[in-house]
Amino acid sequence: MRGSAMLFARTLRPALFALEPETAHRLVVGLIRAFPWFLPACRSVAGPRVPPDPALAVRVGSLLFPCPLGISAGLDKNGEIAGVLSRLGTGFVEVGSVCRDPNAGHPRPRLFRLPKDRSLLVHYGNPSRGAAAVARRLAAQRFRAPVGVSLVPGSGSTADDTEGAVAELAGAARLLAQFADYFVLNTSCPNVSDVGWEGGKAPVATLRAWVEAVSRESLGRPLFLKVPPVAEPRAIEAILRMAEEFPALLGFAFNLPRQRPAGLRTPAAAIEGLPGALAGPPTAPVFEAALAAWRARTKGTRVHLFGGGGVVSAADAYRRIRLGASLVPVCTALVFQGPGLPAALNRDLSGLLRRDGFKSVSEAVGVDVDGSLSPGVARA
Repeated sequence: MRGSAMLFARTLRPALFALEPETAHRLVVGLIRAFPWFLPACRSVAGPRVPPDPALAVRVGSLLFPCPLGISAGLDKNGEIAGVLSRLGTGFVEVGSVCRDPNAGHPRPRLFRLPKDRSLLVHYGNPSRGAAAVARRLAAQRFRAPVGVSLVPGSGSTADDTEGAVAELAGAARLLAQFADYFVLNTSCPNVSDVGWEGGKAPVATLRAWVEAVSRESLGRPLFLKVPPVAEPRAIEAILRMAEEFPALLGFAFNLPRQRPAGLRTPAAAIEGLPGALAGPPTAPVFEAALAAWRARTKGTRVHLFGGGGVVSAADAYRRIRLGASLVPVCTALVFQGPGLPAALNRDLSGLLRRDGFKSVSEAVGVDVDGSLSPGVARA
């Protein structure tokens, strides 16, 4: 265990884990806002900050990411500490999910730890201070990596209110466009009513309306869709055909699955009746299956994939890259491993690439997937 990880495991984590999870989260965010040097100082216990290996750089459309490993939406819901998070050796930081208007989310408690599984049960329901508040916070910060903003409708998040959702997303994009390097449209939050994904179906008409709305207000920023980790070929191909209509739509990320995996180490009685979707290592097989299915239908196209979900090590991240991920977000692992994690993953990922003879991350993307081009999908 390296220095910063040991410091976190022996001192900070026990103190934080003695608190209710959301209270601990809010305390950490408040401390970082008050003392922005705190997280970088913790990370520096492992040694001086070293820029990411140039071989880790990833280009996605017009965006250049210093490395593929970043922080997904959920940790910094309201854009309060994104600037600090970008100083931890991350390739990108995502803020949100952000609603146009303030949104309370679900009542507390809505976050639960499963230490034996290094996992969380997440039942937030998209709480947000609103796009205007997030815009003010982002305007006051500086960043060392691209910043993505995840957008989600608040009250207009159901399949029977597409018009309301479109208005909310367009309004949020209008307020945040000048502060975001890219947008992620969260189409499948597992803790609120979805937009028609039941049975693995793809709500293509709804997705098209959402993308059209944000494209008009996003100042040309690249867009990504966050979808459930579906692996059904027909659903994937329907979404890809829709994506051809929008040059700004560069790829896809996967949200938490609604179903909890079997075989958890946490006793069933301890979580029986608790709400929320599981985030953590036990979900990895679901995400890897979805990633491979999408890669098989997007190889050779302009579509890029995020490969997060249960990543806790460089070996996990490398496996996602070989399955087709250009970018690998982490979130839950930071709760259990601390702020030194991104830099440690970068260092170890560089070694794995060199071991296998790859000169860059891009050379390794998708090498373990035997896929074929889907008919009609645009090439890069």
